Amino acid sequence: MSGCRSAKRAVRLLAIRDALHERPHTVSQLAALLQVSDDAVRNDLVDLQLPPLSVPLQVDERGRWYVGDPMND
Repeated sequence: MSGCRSAKRAVRLLAIRDALHERPHTVSQLAALLQVSDDAVRNDLVDLQLPPLSVPLQVDERGRWYVGDPMND
């Protein structure tokens, strides 16, 4: 069962990364899109920023997350 949960989470992490590449989203928007809790999305956003994924996430003034360009920071 743990393997299935890990696979689902990996798919969710990639879905979040892809969605944030397309346009900014709030935590609630991502949670609704992926049918998970806001807490699950918050945890995923933290993990996306850690190695080995190291996605350069940023949050705008309206609380929307997006993939930032580390060369322009």
